[in-house]
Amino acid sequence: MALSKRKHDVKLTGNDSKKIKLSKSTAKGVSHDKSKKPKRKDLVEDSDDDDDGDDDEHHDDDEPNTTGASKSPATQSKAHSNAANGGNSTPANSNKSRESHAAQRKVATERKQAKPNADVIQRSKKIWERLRRKSHVPLDERKQLTDELFGIVTGRVKELVFKHDASRVIQTAVKYGSAERRQQIARELQGDYVQLAESAYGKYLVVKLMHYGNAATREAIISEFYGKVRRMAKHREACYVVDDAYREYATPKQRAAIIREFYGVEYALFKDDDSKDGSLKTLVLQNPEKRPLIMKSLFEMINQMVEKNMTFLTILHKAMLEYISNAKPETSEATELIELVKEHLGNIAFSKDGAQVIMRCFAWGSAKDRKQMLKNLKPSIQDLYADEHGCMVLAAVFDVVDDTVLVSKTVFPEIQAKLDDGSAATHAVARIPVLYPLAGRETRLMHPQKIALLEDMDEIRARTSKKDAKMRQQELRKALSPALLKAVATHASTLATSPAGCQFISEVLISADGDKSAAAEAIAASAEAPEAKDNKDLGRLLKTLVQEGFFNQKTKTMHLSDPSIEFYKYLLPKIQEDLLAWVTSGNSWLIAALLESERVPEDEKAKIRKLLAGKKAQAAVQKARADGNKGAEKIYDLLK
Repeated sequence: MALSKRKHDVKLTGNDSKKIKLSKSTAKGVSHDKSKKPKRKDLVEDSDDDDDGDDDEHHDDDEPNTTGASKSPATQSKAHSNAANGGNSTPANSNKSRESHAAQRKVATERKQAKPNADVIQRSKKIWERLRRKSHVPLDERKQLTDELFGIVTGRVKELVFKHDASRVIQTAVKYGSAERRQQIARELQGDYVQLAESAYGKYLVVKLMHYGNAATREAIISEFYGKVRRMAKHREACYVVDDAYREYATPKQRAAIIREFYGVEYALFKDDDSKDGSLKTLVLQNPEKRPLIMKSLFEMINQMVEKNMTFLTILHKAMLEYISNAKPETSEATELIELVKEHLGNIAFSKDGAQVIMRCFAWGSAKDRKQMLKNLKPSIQDLYADEHGCMVLAAVFDVVDDTVLVSKTVFPEIQAKLDDGSAATHAVARIPVLYPLAGRETRLMHPQKIALLEDMDEIRARTSKKDAKMRQQELRKALSPALLKAVATHASTLATSPAGCQFISEVLISADGDKSAAAEAIAASAEAPEAKDNKDLGRLLKTLVQEGFFNQKTKTMHLSDPSIEFYKYLLPKIQEDLLAWVTSGNSWLIAALLESERVPEDEKAKIRKLLAGKKAQAAVQKARADGNKGAEKIYDLLK
């Protein structure tokens, strides 16, 4: 299924620079607000309008329109004039007008009936009117209507698909028909898929056949695109079909064949049938002498598509990624692409490949380029930081931009509102860029694959950035810490009830700079709640804060906070009156951590041992051990 809605007008091909709107359904709801995440149109669903019973094209042409809202301005003006004159409209004029309208309707009906396949279209549209209402048609009736529809259109598919109304009928037949009937329609259309893809109405049918059809149908359709991908990718209608085919329906082998056509005419005409690798790197390694020609051809293709405002297409993002991933430092290749895309960052940054393109553009860019790109990216930051792929763009910005004052003034205010209401702290994706200046490239924060993407930038950053990486992170951490600590202090009770919120709290209190007393006090207060003793997430959080660090599995050491937050000072007054209940609870490991942590002074540990030295306490510990409480067993060993 297509992932997003298309937003921009697309220029006509050829020398005509006039822009046209995509279609009625594409233009509907279009917003030019740069702060909104760009969306592409869903060619599978958007053409159905299944529950919309008010399309103008569905009205009976012979039915007179009697509603006042639909009168022409001239008619309305005449009516107002008659009303002003006392309503003295002569019967003769009224009769003449009715006769004229009746004659016009008769002529329109005769013209429609004179068109080829008029009867077929009318009959099929009547069936379609019923079929399209997916929530109101019983299954048996739907099957009967589908059988009747196929009986009408079989053998006439090619004649109908290029008409705007009849095309929808065929689409519905594909959607509700059996697999055998879908294949039958696909066979009738063989040889015409490129022409259909370039049709304003036929493109929907091509995508529906790929979506509802089987692997053989998709193979037949995509194979017709071979040799014509470069032309189709630049076509105002076919570009959507090629993009959907590449992103949603093509196999790895087919994707490789499609993307290789961007590398030049040679790769459009002669294909490696066994290759599943469409990467430019592999091709250049095999044919180093062809590199200049391939890079030139690829850049020209990218440039032409960008000029046509096609920057929302995933296949274009892939082409850009192949180009910039193979750019050489001693050439101007990377700079040329940066100049080309820096005005379109908001359209590119939300796909997997597009995010990597923007990351590399920031890595390759000069200080001036980075400043301009940050300015252009600012309206999209509120969407980027919570996007699966877009969040990595912000992480790359934190890694490579030397001007940390510019970064803190551009990026941090855009996510401040989400920190203030606490939503960013518990969002699975948003917490990555929010905590990255504190935690860095840690697997507890992000997947190793995302870390690898950032590590790929290091070699480029060494050439283009002057500031030390640790210094850059320290400056960003200092700028962001006040907002993070305020969020913890304000929303401590809510954050402490979820795993994501607990992780956010631990990262902020251990790694942030500044006064942590208010945040530490708010977290310690959550231990007074009756359910705190058996809340596993809260127990792990309190244990981590008592230890004041994270255990590193690679080095087998603790990464401790600097300076110490002395969390025990805030926690012990809250739990010491009920210490024995904590020892025997599900969170008994917290008391073990207090007895074991190197950040807790010996005199405080002595107070805990004294409270647990009585016979009643010893008996409770022994009972908890017998019941299988591992934390109580650890406490027993520490009290010896």
